[in-house]
Amino acid sequence: MEIHTVGYAGTSVDQFLAALTGHEVERLIDIRELPISRKRGFAKAALRDRLGAEGIAYEHFRILGSPKPVRDRFRKTKNDAAFFAAMDRHLENAEALDAIASVIELAERSTCCLMCYCPNWEQCHRRAVVDAIAKRVALTAHHIVLGDE
Repeated sequence: MEIHTVGYAGTSVDQFLAALTGHEVERLIDIRELPISRKRGFAKAALRDRLGAEGIAYEHFRILGSPKPVRDRFRKTKNDAAFFAAMDRHLENAEALDAIASVIELAERSTCCLMCYCPNWEQCHRRAVVDAIAKRVALTAHHIVLGDE
């Protein structure tokens, strides 16, 4: 199975959509806990509507986002290892496991892309979500880097 990931920091919604269409993404899976944004066009409703106009389906899985206590702890400590350990624990709860199963089902039927804000997937909770999926299915992840393509 293949899945894409992308962070929208540093780009416009037009550039973002161009990257998705360039990678033939059929479904965007928003894994932000809070799908709001100060960047124009990236709040949930606006993004869902714009994606729909481009023929890209939108799904939001709040439970796959980085929980506020985990984010707050990371902001204080800047400890990557502790952040990813906390994310791994979070992604083992029943609701997150159900969401991961749903993402796998969607990715088996269409070209999907996991999305959040962070530009660098290696430092982002997307990495933990990809790892959680890879524990359950053979997976190839393609990380879309905006602005460098």
